[in-house]
Amino acid sequence: MEINAASFGGTVFVLVFAAIWLYRPLRDYPKGKVAGCFKFLLIMGAFGFFGTFVFATLPVSFKNPVFRYIELPALLGTMALEAPDGQRYTFTDSLSRIQRYNARGQFELGWFSDAEGGAGTLGLTKKGNVAVASARPDHVEIFLPEGVRLQVLSVKSFPDRTLLPGFDKQKSGLFFHHPMRPRELQVQGLSLAEPHQVGNPWLSFVSLPLFPLMSPLLAWFMAMIGAMPVVSARYGIR
Repeated sequence: MEINAASFGGTVFVLVFAAIWLYRPLRDYPKGKVAGCFKFLLIMGAFGFFGTFVFATLPVSFKNPVFRYIELPALLGTMALEAPDGQRYTFTDSLSRIQRYNARGQFELGWFSDAEGGAGTLGLTKKGNVAVASARPDHVEIFLPEGVRLQVLSVKSFPDRTLLPGFDKQKSGLFFHHPMRPRELQVQGLSLAEPHQVGNPWLSFVSLPLFPLMSPLLAWFMAMIGAMPVVSARYGIR
C-alpha cells in the first residue's frame, strides 16, 4: 500500500488546521446541558467539514481497503442507479465514493474513485460494470462490480467539452446530478447502458453517526451553530 508524500502532507495539514481551529472554542466553551448540545454540534460539524477534506487528500490505495465494508452516508449530493440484476450503485460527489447495494437495499461494499475532490457523475456499461466520469482529472474510470478498476479513459482530447455529462458552458461548466447517458458521452472503448435512476438510500445505523460527511456545507453550518455560545460569551451577545 503506497502513500503519496503530497497526499500525506495534505492530510496532516488539514488535521493540524482542524485542531488549531477547535482548540480555543472547546477550551472556552460555557458549562451546562444546553451548551453541551451546541458543543456536540460544533464537534460533529467540524468532523464532517474537515473529514471531507481528509478523505479528499488520502490516497485511494489507502482508503479502499480500510473503508471497503464501512457504509458511508449516501443521501445528499448522491446519485443512485439500478442495474438490470437489481443491484444499486451510488456515487457521492463530496467523497468521490461509489457504494453497492443489493436488490433489498442492503449495503454490500464501497470504494473510491480518483476524482481528485472534483465533481463527477455515475453510469453503467452494457457489460455490467460501473463508470465514473470526473471533471477535475477529465477521465472516465471503469470498475468491476467488486470495485476493481479495469481502466481509465481520458477525455481531454475531445474538442467539444460539452460531451462530458452535465457540462454546460452556459452554467460555468459545472457537473449536475444526472447519470451518464450513451448519447451524451461517447468515448472510445466505453459502451454505456441507458441508466435507470432510483432514489438514494436512507441512513443506516452504521452510516448515521457519520452523517456530517454527507455535505461540507451542512457540516460547516452545524459547526457555526455550535460555535454560537462561545461567540456570545466572548462578545457579550445575549
